[in-house]
Amino acid sequence: ETVSILGWSVTYAQLFLCFRMLDAKVSIFFVFSVAPLLTLIRLFPFTLSGIGSDEAGICYFFHSVGIRLEIILAAAIIYRFIAIIVPGIIGLYFLAVTKRLQSKKSQ
Repeated sequence: ETVSILGWSVTYAQLFLCFRMLDAKVSIFFVFSVAPLLTLIRLFPFTLSGIGSDEAGICYFFHSVGIRLEIILAAAIIYRFIAIIVPGIIGLYFLAVTKRLQSKKSQ
């Protein structure tokens, strides 16, 4: 339970930092207040891995506090890259190095 809370906290702290990196004035408390709703949006099976629906949810919530849509979308894409794509590439590397991606024919 504690590890899960810590993991989600780090994940949404990354979203906050993505907004701050683009000089958007958003409170970390606001990010954490909409975090459960963003997680629910991501879980709906509208798209593969929440791609698109997650960004739409982020645009909806953060536009309401006065952030421009292009800044929101840029922060959402950077967030997705940092939180999903980079760890996936690193994991793929380790799968390849440990030879877990070999086909059954080559074993």
